[in-house]
Amino acid sequence: MLIATATLGCSVGRKLLLLTILFLCSAVTYVVPATAQNYTIIHNFAGEDFPNAGVTLNAATNLYGNAGEQTVYRMRKMGANWLFFPLYEFNGLDGEQPAGRITLGSDGSVYGASQLGGITECGSQGDYYGCGLIFHLQPSITVCQTSLCYWTETPIYQFDPVNHPGDGHSPNGGLIFDSAGNIYGTAQAGGTDDSGTVFVLSPSQNGWTETTIHTFNFFIDGGPPNGNLVLDRNGNLIGTTQAGSHPGCGGEGCGVVFELTPTSSGWVETILHEFAPGVGMYTIGGLISDAAGNLYGTTLIGGTSGGPTGGGTVFELSPSNGSYTFQVLHNFTGAADQYGPIGLLALDSSGNLYGATVDEGAFGLGSVFKLTNNGGQWIYSDLHDFTGDGENPEDGPTVDPSGNLYGTAYGGGGVVWEITP
Repeated sequence: MLIATATLGCSVGRKLLLLTILFLCSAVTYVVPATAQNYTIIHNFAGEDFPNAGVTLNAATNLYGNAGEQTVYRMRKMGANWLFFPLYEFNGLDGEQPAGRITLGSDGSVYGASQLGGITECGSQGDYYGCGLIFHLQPSITVCQTSLCYWTETPIYQFDPVNHPGDGHSPNGGLIFDSAGNIYGTAQAGGTDDSGTVFVLSPSQNGWTETTIHTFNFFIDGGPPNGNLVLDRNGNLIGTTQAGSHPGCGGEGCGVVFELTPTSSGWVETILHEFAPGVGMYTIGGLISDAAGNLYGTTLIGGTSGGPTGGGTVFELSPSNGSYTFQVLHNFTGAADQYGPIGLLALDSSGNLYGATVDEGAFGLGSVFKLTNNGGQWIYSDLHDFTGDGENPEDGPTVDPSGNLYGTAYGGGGVVWEITP
């Protein structure tokens, strides 16, 4: 059985998730030689913490992220340099093992998910414990007199499936806001079938109220849900599950793209796509959307290229007559023991896609790539192959308005990097 709970942020030697892989329609893609890029390490964690998710950009001069079991950080650009500031260090009770990307509120404060910590009914896992929680960080109301000024943390919801049957636990980040200030996210475990949930947190004068809006059944509609949700223009939530549903992929299912539509009687689920070995399997990072409502994502393995399991894919779902049309934009050619693209893609103002592979690349340590849409034909460019200057990124990059890329790599001591055109 696939085990996803409390595994994000573990070493890539354990392949991020405990996958049992027994297996192995494409849009036309062309491969061009690597283009000249400037790769720079802008922070090295020196082995103390390892960044297990990408960074969130704010106003082109601030990057937010999390690392290791305890740390939420900010990097601020000062002149030509990036300065690193820890924002908060969890103590286990107020959170442990932050997961997924940081989400920024309209006031510049920080929201995120902690896979562990909080209410302890879920038991301990090694040195960790708790069911996980959603947290809020904001600057202290007192004037800071030192260079190291921690923000104030408030757990706005602590998951509790023991006392609240059907509640999820082990949230995995990727929080999004709607226009009313509600927060949507996913939990990797819990729910009525212990396959994970989608939840909403609604603000009120007395705090936040959590509601489970969908609970997954692994063998029917997939599970666990992973990564970033998309809220479309009609108020529907669209996301992915890592596995489940399709009978292939070693009997574990290959994962799905799902849609949740709000109705007067609750949220109704529709399966938009079921993955299969030949078109990719195991979606980890979730989805992004462009202005036309097209959805883009990645699969860790599968596709028509690579070793017995396939090297992974980048895919697109395009809205068509009230449904979506699926196509593979690129098949990766990784070796049998190398995983392909992982985490979120990034989209620039010209419609180019950027991503990262966890292994692959010229040295098998991961890579950063670009897909350029040229009249419906997607041209693949290799932007950087990791050589030990960071290794094995566990999430994709973030792009700024000038086309600069920012991301993290878990291995090689753990780094935050920048690529400039």
